[in-house]
Amino acid sequence: MKVTSSLNSLNIKTILIGIFAIWLCYIGYIAIQPQHMSDFDAYYYGTKAAVQGLNPYSAASIAFLKGDDILFHHFSYPVYMLAAFWPFTLFSVDVARGLFLALKLVATFSLFCLWMKSFTFKNKSDPWMLLILALGAFHGTVQTDILAANISIFEQLCLWTGFSFFIRGNLKLGMIGIVFAGLCKGPLILFLGVFLFKMDMKNFHAFLSGVALFISVQLATFFCFPGLSLKFMENPQVIDSTGFTNPSLLVWITFDAAPYLNRIFDLAINPTNLYKMVVFGLISFFGIIYLCLMKDQEKRYKIAFLALIYGLVLPRMKDYSFVLQIMPALFVMERLKTTARWVVLVLLSVSLWPYYHLFTQLMLVLMLIGVSAYSDGKFYPFLLKKKKGTKTI
Repeated sequence: MKVTSSLNSLNIKTILIGIFAIWLCYIGYIAIQPQHMSDFDAYYYGTKAAVQGLNPYSAASIAFLKGDDILFHHFSYPVYMLAAFWPFTLFSVDVARGLFLALKLVATFSLFCLWMKSFTFKNKSDPWMLLILALGAFHGTVQTDILAANISIFEQLCLWTGFSFFIRGNLKLGMIGIVFAGLCKGPLILFLGVFLFKMDMKNFHAFLSGVALFISVQLATFFCFPGLSLKFMENPQVIDSTGFTNPSLLVWITFDAAPYLNRIFDLAINPTNLYKMVVFGLISFFGIIYLCLMKDQEKRYKIAFLALIYGLVLPRMKDYSFVLQIMPALFVMERLKTTARWVVLVLLSVSLWPYYHLFTQLMLVLMLIGVSAYSDGKFYPFLLKKKKGTKTI
């Protein structure tokens, strides 16, 4: 009976992976159209600029090499990432764009397979929910990332590979996966904090090794390419998008909350200072919550807790960055009763206003806290499932 059940579960996962693969092919067909994959121009022409001795962190350099008058894109990643994009410059931009898209689709498929195969599901409907989340949740974050040609999927593949090894006790490979994600996008290095969930020498050594590896790469890059490194550090970090495309806490406070408070109460609040105060308050609050409620939870819930807070306080959280929140959302939903799970799924699959998904992250982390505090279902029986005696990873 158990063998038959396992086979049925395997077949369902295989079918869902097949559905996702078909969807990916369709999105890939759309993405190859000329109006999409605009971020790739920054990678391609930014690398060409560096090779020719120009400044890859200047939009003017990109526009010059493209033969375009629009100063829009510039290379925004650390200097060592230029080496990752250099092989694409050996081809024409159209061929390179196709190669990059092919790699992106493979990485996206691999990430979905990793989620589907490497994490234990607690409910029969969870694989279906994962598919729905991947196809349309958080303003279609996976599709958005593919169409934009950002590298978020590659970052998430490294990060969740690291999480998968970490959960299974392979601290060395877990650390390497997280460090690779952090090398792609600096703030992701904060997820080395997962090794501090359990304060023993093995975890602490993995944490320190990851920090040392990350810093070593930065220092080596600076000493080998000081000029480019300084240009990267001088590169201004401006708010380049708002609303649906960047529903971050800083942007919401800058363009919505602070102006509203200033207008209603006749104040002169500095948005940046207000943002810092709110972040400090949130981190302090959730830090206390972690010590009181989360420290004895399973690793998967601790990762979800950290990921949701990370997305909530990050000053720049683009729409394609919400790929990070797909599995945390599933981890929260798996502890809810069936009706509540589907209600949350619907809420995550719509976008009701520009900063809607900033607050869906808050909703999820508060629900996760509720699950942790009242997992026996005593206080919220209409939402929470009773805690079972078995543990999963």
